[in-house]
Amino acid sequence: RRLFGLAAEQGHAEAQYNLGTMYANGQGGLVSYAEARRLIRLAAKQGYTMAQYCLGMMCVNGEGGPVNYAEARRLFGLAAEQGHAEAQYNLGVMHAEGDGGPQNHTEARRLFELAAEQGHAEAQYNLGVLH
Repeated sequence: RRLFGLAAEQGHAEAQYNLGTMYANGQGGLVSYAEARRLIRLAAKQGYTMAQYCLGMMCVNGEGGPVNYAEARRLFGLAAEQGHAEAQYNLGVMHAEGDGGPQNHTEARRLFELAAEQGHAEAQYNLGVLH
């Protein structure tokens, strides 16, 4: 944690993300979802794709703060735009179910197709269900 902490303090996005996941998993010390969320948010603000996806998951699960589907949807959208297949899939589910915003089956299908093209099995299954 110490070395990632030094780099994170200097604004290194990957270090912020890695240190945040260490806090979330209790690696090298106690679990702190609040500190994990804070650090991962710093990396996400810098456009770090994995941090955007991870912070979205934390918002869905209420880790380190309240459940916030609208914020999760926004964060998954940022990661999805960068080609993150799991974010594309999760955002597709949110559009299909209307979580965090309006229901939009056309957008859900588009996102499932993007994820499926990358070999995402659940997205491929959901496309089969939609046909």
